[in-house]
Amino acid sequence: MKKIILFIVLVFNIQGFLISCGCPDENYVDFSEISLLPDFNIVSEGEFLNLYVSIEDLYYTTSVNSFSNLNYIANATTVCEKGRDGLKYPIVNVSVFSDSDFDSEHPAGTDLSDIFKAYGLYEYNGTLTPTDYDFINLLDPAYLTGTSYVMESRPQIDMTHRFEVRFEKVNGEIVNGFSEEITWE
Repeated sequence: MKKIILFIVLVFNIQGFLISCGCPDENYVDFSEISLLPDFNIVSEGEFLNLYVSIEDLYYTTSVNSFSNLNYIANATTVCEKGRDGLKYPIVNVSVFSDSDFDSEHPAGTDLSDIFKAYGLYEYNGTLTPTDYDFINLLDPAYLTGTSYVMESRPQIDMTHRFEVRFEKVNGEIVNGFSEEITWE
């Protein structure tokens, strides 16, 4: 009986040690807001609208899976950081809207993604590659954070717009950001 009790105490002590050497619990990252920052609030003749879109209010979170000691034991021999597994709820769609009529094909509230280009860095196989995509939705939306959304077209109807960018996560949550008022001269 003493051997069984000693064995149980030893197992729990070793397990505690391995857990303390494992990776942090927060293996995913999530966010609750995005920000839009235009280069200029007034777009002069011959200039483009450039909206820098970035994820804000990042926080680390645990996995969706239940607690597993085997995971901790396996991680005890690896080097890892908080958020190492990426977004807890990846982005599945990006949309851009305006509160004003842009042209006859894009009245207020219509998705403008087809007239924006995404510029920035795209991570592919661990390599950062510059992007220049004609339509925002051609690029995997999960990688469209921290990039510039550029519109080369000029409005044909209303010259003052306030833009909204919406990120839809795989769990159905919508996170949106709003620009300040932008006017074309």
